[in-house]
Amino acid sequence: MSGALYNMGIGCYINLYSGAYYHLPIKLNVKAGVFANSKAFSLTQLLFTIPKLGLPVLIFFMADFFMGESAGFLALSASGILGMVTKKYVLNHIAKIYSQRKYKTIEAFLKN
Repeated sequence: MSGALYNMGIGCYINLYSGAYYHLPIKLNVKAGVFANSKAFSLTQLLFTIPKLGLPVLIFFMADFFMGESAGFLALSASGILGMVTKKYVLNHIAKIYSQRKYKTIEAFLKN
């Protein structure tokens, strides 16, 4: 349950934010292997994968180390709820980023 709250409150924002900076379209009609395209993996993608995987683990283990396992789950839940409470501010910030970078995104998709 705490993982779901975290993903609804924080994880979705990380995905939206990373989408503003990662402009490689996915070709769904090509029958190639997953690793056949050398452009499929980049440093930008790696940099946005670290918070997606590492931030919840860090939050859990910091609270677990100091106060116990229940506190770790509570910290994950609390961070997710905090993300849901600040939804309006965060989504407005992400919308500004998308509007500033819209021409770069269109240009990147037209290249492929």
